[in-house]
Amino acid sequence: MKRFGFFGGCFNPPTIAHIELIEKTIKDKNLDMVYFVPMGDLYKKENLIPAFHRVNMLKIAMKEKMDILNISIDSQKDLKAIDTFRIIEKEFNQSDNYFIMGSDNFENIKFWKDSEELLKNYKYIVLNREDDISSSRVREKIKNNEDVSQFIYKDVEQYIFENKLYQ
Repeated sequence: MKRFGFFGGCFNPPTIAHIELIEKTIKDKNLDMVYFVPMGDLYKKENLIPAFHRVNMLKIAMKEKMDILNISIDSQKDLKAIDTFRIIEKEFNQSDNYFIMGSDNFENIKFWKDSEELLKNYKYIVLNREDDISSSRVREKIKNNEDVSQFIYKDVEQYIFENKLYQ
């Protein structure tokens, strides 16, 4: 049976830390594929750039055994985690599925819609974020014209500047 991971988030922008954590997770947990599940444009978050830019940057940054699912992006409504998980379980019913999230998000899952079902019915891989650079810090550095080359891939940085994002 195939083993898939699903990693939701804004990826605003995707960082080297995002990709390296997923590469390590694929190896450590023997996953066949990890799907990034970016939040759609209906998700309410300050400074969230349009989804197509975030998807384009993910495509640039992704490595082997990584792909993108546009479930939230293609939806006509703001999906909650439980909605997304149900869709994934229905579409990927022939595989062993794991939902990947940072420890900070996992700690807050008890406050999410249908939290009991989330905790009871789904399997998780919880990642420690430690002190990796956050997307919000990268956005702040870009806005301040500071060097971000150690936090995002060069091609992603080029995409950001060509499209005048986060400035």
